[in-house]
Amino acid sequence: MLDALRAAGRCAGLAFQLRDDILGAFGDPLRTGKPADDDLRSRKLTYLLAVAVRLAGAADDHQAAATLAPDAAPGSDHAVERMRAALQRTGARDLVEAKIEELTDLSIGHFEATGAQPAVRREFAALVRHATGAAPRRAGEVA
Repeated sequence: MLDALRAAGRCAGLAFQLRDDILGAFGDPLRTGKPADDDLRSRKLTYLLAVAVRLAGAADDHQAAATLAPDAAPGSDHAVERMRAALQRTGARDLVEAKIEELTDLSIGHFEATGAQPAVRREFAALVRHATGAAPRRAGEVA
């Protein structure tokens, strides 16, 4: 049971961090309470940015690669907008969103393996989905 709890927590934590990366690049500061461009301006090497750089290189998208390069000039408003566009165009945002869903589902699956009562499993699933911004409960998930 302890291993299942650890795995559930690890997967939930990773999914939450990836959601934070997405919000750090695309979030609405009025809703999140934090700037939506600090990570981009500082070119912080988040998983989102790393995926985008890799995808840009694989696609020979030299414009995106140059826009996202860690050593490029500090981010002006225009540079941040170009970075957001490149994150979208490379498919990095969609890939990270899919990873969030995958990790959320894994977390819930691990927690289900603990043998916790159904009401507790439902509450955990709802909490993790809310915290990670994952899609609402799926059919067949903890009755």
